[in-house]
Parts: sequence; C-alpha cells; structure tokens
Amino acid sequence: MSNTTNQQLNSKQEEITELSVSELFSEGQYIIPIYQRNYAWGEPEVEQLLQDILDVAEQAGEGDKSYYIGSLVAYKREDGCFETIDGQQRHTTLSIIISALRNEFNLPVDNITRSNLGFDSRPKSDETLRTMFLGGSLDVEEKPMRVAYQVVKRFFSNEKAKVALFANYLLKQVKILRVIVPHDTDLNHYFEIMNN
Repeated sequence: MSNTTNQQLNSKQEEITELSVSELFSEGQYIIPIYQRNYAWGEPEVEQLLQDILDVAEQAGEGDKSYYIGSLVAYKREDGCFETIDGQQRHTTLSIIISALRNEFNLPVDNITRSNLGFDSRPKSDETLRTMFLGGSLDVEEKPMRVAYQVVKRFFSNEKAKVALFANYLLKQVKILRVIVPHDTDLNHYFEIMNN
C-alpha cells in the first residue's frame, strides 16, 4: 500500500470515532453554533431515551453489549473545539442526564467534573447547562432543559433500585459515533441538508 493510501485511511479513521458517553464528556469541548435551533426535546423524547437505555442495560446485565445512540457530526475548529452540526439534542440531553445523576442521586459519573458543551450565541442556554451541571438552582430560564432535568429526576425516583445499573451502563456501554467533516465543508449548507 502506498504512503498516500495509508495517510488517507488514517485520516478517514480519525474522522469517525466511536466514543462511550464517558469518553464523550472527558475529551474535548463542544460548541453549539449560532445556526442551530434551541434545545427542543420534550418529555416524550427524554423519557424514551431513558427507557431504551435502561431496557438494554437490564438485558445486558454484566455483559458488554453496547447500545448506539446515533452520531454526532462536528467540525473541528482551529482552536480544537468541536462545532456541533448534528446531534445537539442528544448531547444536550446526555448532559442533563449526567447532571441529574450527579446532583439528585449522588453518583460519581466517572469523575466527569464539568459540562463540555457550550453555546456560541445563547448565553442563557450556556448558563443553564452549567448551573444545572454544578447543582445550582433549577430556577433557570431555559424551560425545555429544566423540563428534561425534571423528567430524569422523576424517572429515577420511580426506578431507584436501577439507577446505578443505568448510570454504569450509560457511561461505559452507550456509544455515539463522532463524525468530523472535512475542513472545506460549507457548514451552513451541510446543516440545511442534514435537517431537510
């Protein structure tokens, strides 16, 4: 195999990375750009994600069966941050779930000590997510995020015996594929195509 072919293969492998939720929150900083819509998941979507992960965690038991929750399409900025093109709703929801597991159920969540998700042009969303993660007041202005947090809290208040199983499975076996788009990608156009 030629040197050029090897470089192309290595480049492709670096563009798609399988990450556990623990790895996702331990590596890198993610930014939601201005062209992204606001966080929009409601109770049905959050509850469905929680139930799906719990169901798979119970079936897997002590096994290592992974559960894939889709992809996170991003552009790697010059400063090393990842600009999220697709996957914001899942990433934000995972941030909220981890916040609730830390704050409401005192789980160590693999020593994840900070939220690695920020917003370019929405200071209220940014502040809400950080406040939530640090266990601050839920008197936050971003209602969808507050609702999602309450859904997680209520879900596990009814499933207290399963919360540790869920958390361990979530962090280790729930996987997301991070796909990095090439540097010459027209991000606005790509985002439009992805959402149409």
